[in-house]
Amino acid sequence: MPLHAHSAKNCSMTKSQQAILTITPLMMRHFIIGQQGLYPGRRWRGQAGARQAMQTMGGVQIDPLNITARNHDLTLHSRVLDYDIAHLDVLAHPAKAEDRAAFDYGNLLYYYPIEDLPYFRTQMQNMHNHPSYHRWLTGHLGDGREEVFNFVREELRARGPLGNRDFEGKARVDSYRARKDTGIALHFMWMSGELMTHSRLRFERRLYFSDALVPAQYLREANIDESHNFFARKALKQMNIANMNEWLMRFRLLLEVQLSKPDAEKIARRLIERGEVTEIKIEGYKEPHYLLTEDLPVLEMLIGGKIPDSWQPADVTTLDEVTFLAPLDMVSARGRAKKVFDFEYIWEVYKPAHQRRWGYYCLPILYGDSLVGRIDPKMDRKANVLNINALWLEDTFKPDAQFADAFGKGLARFMKFNGADHVVFNVPLPASIKKRVEKHL
Repeated sequence: MPLHAHSAKNCSMTKSQQAILTITPLMMRHFIIGQQGLYPGRRWRGQAGARQAMQTMGGVQIDPLNITARNHDLTLHSRVLDYDIAHLDVLAHPAKAEDRAAFDYGNLLYYYPIEDLPYFRTQMQNMHNHPSYHRWLTGHLGDGREEVFNFVREELRARGPLGNRDFEGKARVDSYRARKDTGIALHFMWMSGELMTHSRLRFERRLYFSDALVPAQYLREANIDESHNFFARKALKQMNIANMNEWLMRFRLLLEVQLSKPDAEKIARRLIERGEVTEIKIEGYKEPHYLLTEDLPVLEMLIGGKIPDSWQPADVTTLDEVTFLAPLDMVSARGRAKKVFDFEYIWEVYKPAHQRRWGYYCLPILYGDSLVGRIDPKMDRKANVLNINALWLEDTFKPDAQFADAFGKGLARFMKFNGADHVVFNVPLPASIKKRVEKHL
C-alpha cells in the first residue's frame, strides 16, 4: 500500500493546458485522501493543527450525535495529532472577537474558516431578501413577525448571548426548525447573518449579534460574482477531484439560496475558461473530471512517485496505525467511498435496527491507502469503556501481523481520545490477530 509511481498519459503540462492529463483511479484516490490530510498520516498537531486542517479541507461538518465523539471532532481527530475537542471550541467560540478562527453556518451545518465569512455574508443577505424565506416566516409568525424579532433583539441586548431554551416564546409553531416563535426568529436571524454563534452550552447554540463577535474585516460582503466564484472553487476544494455533476451538486449545496443547475454550470465553465480549474481524465470513466489548477503540481508530484513535502506525516503513517474515519467524512460519505475506495459504506444511524447491515455508528477503517473494514463503536461514559459492538473486515482483505499492530495502535489512540480506560470487544476478534491487537490495549 505504499505510494508508487503510477501511469499517466500526457503528463507533461503546458501553460495552455492543451494536453489533457489522464490518471488511474488509484492516483485519484491518493490525491484525494492526501489533499484531505488523511494520507500518508496525520500531518498536523494540536489546536493550531486543527485550524490548518479546517482551512485545508474547507470546513468540517457538524453533527450532534455523540456516540463516541461527534462527527466534527472525529473528522479532526483523524487528521490532527493530539487533537482535543476543546481545540475546536476555542477556535469557534473564543473569549475575544479578534481571536475567532471559525464559525458555524448552514442548513447543512459546518464549521468554516473565518476567512470565508465575507462570501457567506453575501449568501446570508441573499437569503434575507429571498421571497421564499419571507413566505416561510409569514407562514409561522404571521404579520407579527417584526414584533417577535424586536423582542428577541431586546432580550439579547439585556441578557447577553442566549439559546432557544432561554426564551419562553409567545406562541407555539409547527416547524422542524423550532417549536416556538422566538426559535423561528433566532434561526432566521442566524441564517441571515444578524446573529452568530457565541458559544455552545451542552451543544446548544447560544447566539449574539455578529458585529460583537467577529473582527470588522470579516463582516464585509463580497459582491455576488466574487461569492459565486468562491463557492464554485470551494466545492472543488472540498472534493479535490470531481466530475461536472458532482462539482455542481456540491457547489449548489453550499449556497443557501440555490442557483439553477444551468446557471451554476455557467460559473463553473467560466472558471475552466479562465484557467482556474483544469480538466483531467480518469481511466475507466467516460466523463471528464476537474480539479483546481493550483493543485496540479501536487498531482504531478504523485505521478512522479513522490510525496509532497506538505503531506509528510508528523508521526506514524496509516500503515503503522489505522485511522477510523468520521461517518460524514468528505472522502467516504454519501456514497463517495465506492468511487474513491471501491468500498461500500452507508451511515445507518437513522435506519431501523432490523434494516441495518453493519451497525448504528459504523466507521470505516483506513489502513495504508485503502478502506479495509468497518467498526461499530460506542462509548460507555459512566464506565469509561469503549465498546466495539461489531467489526467487519473486507472479504478480500487478509489481516496479518502488520495490520494487527496497526489496528491495535489505532484503537489505543481512539480509546484515549474518547477518554476510555479500556476497550471491550462485544464481537470476537479474528483469532489470527487477537493477541497482537490486545497487547496494544
